Amino acid sequence: MFLLRSAKKIFLLIILLLLISECTGEKIIISPSGITYIDNKTGKGKKAEPGDTVVVHFKAWLLKDAQNILCETENDTDAVILGDSYSAGKPIEFRLEENNFIMGSDEGISGMKKGGIRTMLIPSQVLYKNASGDSPPGKDVTIRLIVELLQIKQRLND
Repeated sequence: MFLLRSAKKIFLLIILLLLISECTGEKIIISPSGITYIDNKTGKGKKAEPGDTVVVHFKAWLLKDAQNILCETENDTDAVILGDSYSAGKPIEFRLEENNFIMGSDEGISGMKKGGIRTMLIPSQVLYKNASGDSPPGKDVTIRLIVELLQIKQRLND
């Protein structure tokens, strides 16, 4: 049963990657943890690293459907909006590697440069990490997160 469920997820991921590459034309990166992302815009300067404090604008959706999940559309009827700092007019600030934003976002933001925009898919196995690597029952979800890195603040000595 576990192998069948894993095979279905791998097949779905392959289909999603094909859909993503059609709508974006960008290089798709899949991290070892399973976060998938594309750089919509590459920033300039130093890369954000674990321990840095970053200031970002973001939009986040809880996905209901797997179609066009990295494509930003005006009418996203297949997703539930979790947050949007653009609409609020107020970016957020947090330190990478403290997991005080969306679980997995630290990994996705690391490596970005100021001015960069990245679209990420954060799967349930990252959102709900546990020893087995499986999501808890009823928690098979994906979050689409678009992040614009506005500022990297100098790391303070701990």
